[in-house]
Amino acid sequence: MEKGKPHPDLYQVVLRRMGLVPAASGIAVGDTPYDAIAARKVGLRAVGVLTGGFSSEALRAAGCDLVLDRLADLVLHLDSRH
Repeated sequence: MEKGKPHPDLYQVVLRRMGLVPAASGIAVGDTPYDAIAARKVGLRAVGVLTGGFSSEALRAAGCDLVLDRLADLVLHLDSRH
């Protein structure tokens, strides 16, 4: 990988290694708009966490479907059927 975020190459490698095809079956969690932009470029849904110093509005504008105050809050949103 020669490029950084928001280039999606890291997500592409992870998806390939995990065998997650289509990408829509996965969720990327990050704390910057660049994480969300990169995730969206490969078809992943994005969850933002307010630990990176970016506002909820900035994370949503970058493509986050959900924005959380802290990572631990993610468990409250997980669907046990998936």
